[in-house]
Amino acid sequence: MVGTLTVFEAVKSCGDQVRCVVYASSGAVLGAIDEEAARPLPDDAPRLPGTLYSVFKAANEQCARLYWQEEGIRSVGLRPPVVYGVGRDKGLTAGTTLAIKAALLGQACQIGFSGPANAEYADDVARCFVACALKAPAGAPVCNMLGEVLTVEDMIGVIEELFPSARGTISCLPQRNAMVNEVSDAGLQALIGPFRPVNYREGARRTAEHFRSLLAEGRLCE
Repeated sequence: MVGTLTVFEAVKSCGDQVRCVVYASSGAVLGAIDEEAARPLPDDAPRLPGTLYSVFKAANEQCARLYWQEEGIRSVGLRPPVVYGVGRDKGLTAGTTLAIKAALLGQACQIGFSGPANAEYADDVARCFVACALKAPAGAPVCNMLGEVLTVEDMIGVIEELFPSARGTISCLPQRNAMVNEVSDAGLQALIGPFRPVNYREGARRTAEHFRSLLAEGRLCE
């Protein structure tokens, strides 16, 4: 949160040199799964953060709103779901990426959670960030992001199809992903134009090919 405030203060000191701040909030600000809530959740659904991480992300959204109201700084907050792809190698949800790399290298891997997950390919997420920055809308909107909702167990099945030799070497912990997966990205689609994120099968294939190229170049760290 301190880092985000530092960015906004830097933009404030730059005057009109920066058109818009696009920052990463998190789908976790919407809280854990609530079977009673209507689906899919819109951008303005109540924030119900259940961890310190998500509390700080929710605070960033409110800070961005105040920087618009008080300083006229435009911003867009995006709520990435479970992001996977080359370069996404830190944090609990990075396990879905690390499993692909492990399968390529013939190593075992355990993903730190199970159950349904809203998964989105890193390239698609990056394109959304760039598109929002170029749009630079007035205000401080915050938008949900939606990839493909599938279970971690299904992801493992896809990886095993890509790497048959990895069958049985990838597992997941019984702890379920607590984030709300059924969200609406209508606000984001309206802001930057209609788009369709790649499905997990295609995203995993592209990730595997990217890792394979890095391995051939001697640039893949084990």
